Amino acid sequence: MKNPVQKYQPDDIFLNDDEIRKLEIISLSDVKLEIVRDLFLIGVYSGQRFSDYSVFEKEDIHGEMIIKKAEKTETECFIPIHERLKILLDKYEWKLPSISGDRFNILIRKVCKLAGFEEKIKDIIYRGAEKIIIYKPKYEMVSSHTARRTFITLSSEKGMPDHIIMKITGIKEPKTLLKYKKTSQKSVVDSMQKYWG
Repeated sequence: MKNPVQKYQPDDIFLNDDEIRKLEIISLSDVKLEIVRDLFLIGVYSGQRFSDYSVFEKEDIHGEMIIKKAEKTETECFIPIHERLKILLDKYEWKLPSISGDRFNILIRKVCKLAGFEEKIKDIIYRGAEKIIIYKPKYEMVSSHTARRTFITLSSEKGMPDHIIMKITGIKEPKTLLKYKKTSQKSVVDSMQKYWG
C-alpha cells in the first residue's frame, strides 16, 4: 500500500500507557539519558510545559499540590503531587537538572529509540505545490511538548473532566485544550465496542 491513511500528524504525537511504562522501566546506562527520561516523565505526570516544570520548587507546595503560575499564560496551575511525580522530584531533591530545549529533544529521541518506539508515522511536507510524503519512526517525532500532550490526551481518555485538566495545565481556553487532546485509535475501537458491540 503506497499511501495508507495516516495514523498521526507529527503534532498529534502522544505516548500511550504501554509506552510510558516502557520509559519508566528502561535501564539507561548513560546518566544524561536517564535525566532526560526522568524530566520527560515529570512533564507527563504534571502536564506542564518544559519551561514550567523544570523550575518546580519545594516552596511551590501547598498541601498535596504544587501551585504555580504558567510562564506563558500567567495562569495559576494546581498540580497534584501524586506518587509517580513525587518520586522523581524527590530523586533530584526538587532541583531539576538544567538542559536546553534543543538538547532535551535530541536526547529524548535517543531514549525513545532505545525503548523501541519504532511505529511508522506519516508526515506530509509541502515544497511549493509539491506534496512530499515521508514516514518516520515515532521516536523521531517525540519532543519535550509530547509529554504535555500525553498528559492531556491520557487524562481525557481516562475520564478526567476538561475543567480539571485545564486547571492543572494552566490552559485558559477550551479551544486550546482541543488542540492538545488527541484520540487514540484504540479508544475509538473500545468506544465503538462499548456502545455498539
